[in-house]
Order: sequence, then C-alpha cells, then structure tokens
Amino acid sequence: MGSSSSSESIGVGFKETANAKNVKIVYVWICLRTMFSWYKFRANHWSVILKLSNGQYVCTQKDTDCNVVTQVRNSLREASILTWGDSSIFRLSCYGSCNESWDDFYNSIPIKDLYILFAGDCQNYARGIVNKITNKSVGVWLFEDGPVFKI
Repeated sequence: MGSSSSSESIGVGFKETANAKNVKIVYVWICLRTMFSWYKFRANHWSVILKLSNGQYVCTQKDTDCNVVTQVRNSLREASILTWGDSSIFRLSCYGSCNESWDDFYNSIPIKDLYILFAGDCQNYARGIVNKITNKSVGVWLFEDGPVFKI
C-alpha cells in the first residue's frame, strides 16, 4: 500500500488518515494494555482499534494530558501495539461490525480533549466511540474475547 497516511499535528496529539475515498469502518475492538500492576490489581489503558474497508486498521486513544492520537496501520497487530502502557501483552475485546463513514468519524475526532478521571479518561473515550459507531454499550469489565498480541 506504500505510504498509508498523512498526518495533522498540533502539540502532542495528532491524527493520521487513510488515503482512500469512500472508506468505511467495518469492525471495532477495544484494546487493553496494562500500565502497572499492584498485587492482583491491574490499571489498564484503553484504545479503540477500527478495521477499515480498505484493509487498514486505526488505533485511536486519549492520554492524561488531553491529547488524542489516531494512527493508521496495515494490520490489526500493528494498530494494537500502538496502545500505550508498560505491559508486553495487548488484549482485545470485540464489539462487532458496523458501517460508519471513515471521513465522518475522522472529522469528529478531536486532537485535544479535556481529561477528567472517571469521566473524560481513556475508558470513557473508548466507550463513547464504540457506542457512537456500533450503538453498543461498553461495561467496566471487558470480555477480552479477541486476539492477544505480545511484543
């Protein structure tokens, strides 16, 4: 596919877009990567992984500095391992298929977004995206019924 994306950059947050017209989002996952563990407690960072109709995959995620980063890659694994955290394991939860316009979704993604713990954090960012494009609700505990990748 050659050069797969172009970037728009403001501060640390940025967006990359697929380089094809009339692309649809066709499948959605949430990816978990552990940031740290304490005994049996794990704090996980959440990102959203999208499969596009042109065969590319997108990772979009939000950090605690109000930055939103959206990156395009050519495989599910490549997109998943962009998820921030300290663990070498990336666990995916499937949220199914959809038929959302990539252009409409891309234009709605912010580069900066207010961070509020338990209200405007990475989990709620991911929940909002999944709900918007699949009309499904995401609970506190994810099924982790998708692929697992290790680096």
